Amino acid sequence: MKHAQGLAWEYPVAANATIRVGAAVIAGTGGWAVEGAAAAGQRILGVSAEHVENTVGGNGARTVSVFKRGIVDATVATGAVFAQTSVGADAFLDGYDSVNQRPTVHNASTNRTRLGTVVAVSGNTVLVQLITV
Repeated sequence: MKHAQGLAWEYPVAANATIRVGAAVIAGTGGWAVEGAAAAGQRILGVSAEHVENTVGGNGARTVSVFKRGIVDATVATGAVFAQTSVGADAFLDGYDSVNQRPTVHNASTNRTRLGTVVAVSGNTVLVQLITV
């Protein structure tokens, strides 16, 4: 019997996809890994541990390592409001912060998918306990 702790996992990447380090990774069409963005109904796989480009390969030609569990830094999205009172509330994926190489999150769920639960807030940074499939 095989066993894995489930802290990290590798997923096959979709054709023509680029996944940046620190980005939220979702199961896209056909179950192939792609970079997540603000959209409802996504299946969050985790946060990318590496930069992967599969721009010339077919589906599954490359794999991406993702952190499936743990607490990650996220940047507060434009228009979002997080405060100490947000601890324990949901954080919803809004996009990617290319400067800090991490997901951006919003407190509103409209057209967004839950990334996890807020465990701490410090200025423009939210610490999020990941909720993944």
